[in-house]
Amino acid sequence: RWTTWQKLVGAHAPAMASFPERSVGDPPEGLAKFVCNSAAGVAAGALYGSIVSAWATPHARSDGVLLAEEALPSFTKMWRHVGGNAMIYGGFAAAYTIGESTVASFRGESDVWAAIGGGFAGGAVLGMRAAKLANAFGIASGLGLIAGVVHLSGGAVMQDHEKVFARFGTVRP
Repeated sequence: RWTTWQKLVGAHAPAMASFPERSVGDPPEGLAKFVCNSAAGVAAGALYGSIVSAWATPHARSDGVLLAEEALPSFTKMWRHVGGNAMIYGGFAAAYTIGESTVASFRGESDVWAAIGGGFAGGAVLGMRAAKLANAFGIASGLGLIAGVVHLSGGAVMQDHEKVFARFGTVRP
């Protein structure tokens, strides 16, 4: 007799047989992937925003005269850089994850088209700041193409990690 869960999933085996065992090093899936990617995007955006706000602060002029106290940026202006960039990067990461998962669920597999869909969705979020539909579509298409190329290349700069680490681990005469 099947349980309700088996009927919903369509599993012909015991309920847990359709779920593969996960180890600690496996990448997150589903909601955990969404939360992890969004949090990483927010953290990266906040870091970038803090760098931008540090560069945006006015310094003393070249003749040594300090600027007036009113000319210095306030704490709220600095947080505008940090919060704004955190929202943009977090929104990009969330849209990428949603787009990738949506395309993967429609196609039934996580392949290059899922990466392209995620890149297109993330690029659409970044393109909304352009305020022109043509620019937004161009940014979305470009990031979709980049995501597809990165997926096809294996998603890593180093293709053979063992070979690279073996080369750095040996002592040369």
